[in-house]
Amino acid sequence: APHEDNVTLHVRRLGDWTAKLLALTDCNEQILLEGPYGASSVDLDDDERYPVALFVSGGIGVTPCQSIGKHLIHQHRAHGRKLEYMEFVWAVRHISMVQDIPPLTTKTEDCKDGKVRVDIYCTRQDEEDDDAFSNPNFNLHYGPNYNLHYGRPDLESTFERMKSIALKRKVYSIAVFGCGPKPLMNDLATACRKHSESVVGCGGGVFFDLHTEHFDF
Repeated sequence: APHEDNVTLHVRRLGDWTAKLLALTDCNEQILLEGPYGASSVDLDDDERYPVALFVSGGIGVTPCQSIGKHLIHQHRAHGRKLEYMEFVWAVRHISMVQDIPPLTTKTEDCKDGKVRVDIYCTRQDEEDDDAFSNPNFNLHYGPNYNLHYGRPDLESTFERMKSIALKRKVYSIAVFGCGPKPLMNDLATACRKHSESVVGCGGGVFFDLHTEHFDF
C-alpha cells in the first residue's frame, strides 16, 4: 500500500520464465521496478459517494485488493477518510496462502470497531486446513471479524448484508473491486447486476459500482 515502507512481490511459479525468476531469489540481485499502470473505473478516493466498499478476490488476485484495502483503512485512521464499512472476501485453495499473505492486517484494532469484515473461503479441504479451522486462536491472531469458511464464496449473503448495512447508514452507492479467476469475476458481475436497483437514493435502494482486474495473458 502507498503508506507502507516495504514492497512485497508475489509471483506464481508457472512455466520456465517464472521458474528462473524464482531461482534468482536466492541471490542478492538488484531489480528495476515499474508501475503500477492503469486506474480503477470506480473512484475510491470519493469517500462521500463510496464510504462503503467490497473487495472480492480469488487466489493471488488478493494482491491488488489487499493493497487498496489497506490504503483505505490507513486513510480512514490517519487522515479522516470517511469509511462506514468495508468487507473483504477472499477465496483460496489452501489456508496456507492466508498464512503467507495475511489479508489487510493482523492488528485487531483495525477490525474491532466493526467497520471491517474479512471472510476467507477455503475451496479445498485437507488435514492442514482442518487444523487451522479448529484452532481457537485464529481469530485472536488475525482479528475478531475474520471468518473462515469451507467452499465457494457465498456472494448472495455478502450482497444482502452489504445492502442492509449501506441502507442503515444512508449510503446508496457501494464500490466493488474484484480480482481473480474469470468464473469468480463473472459471478461477482452477476451479483452486482442482480442486487443493484435501477433508481438509487431516496428509498430507491443501492447500486453496486464494479471494477474488476484479471491476471490473464
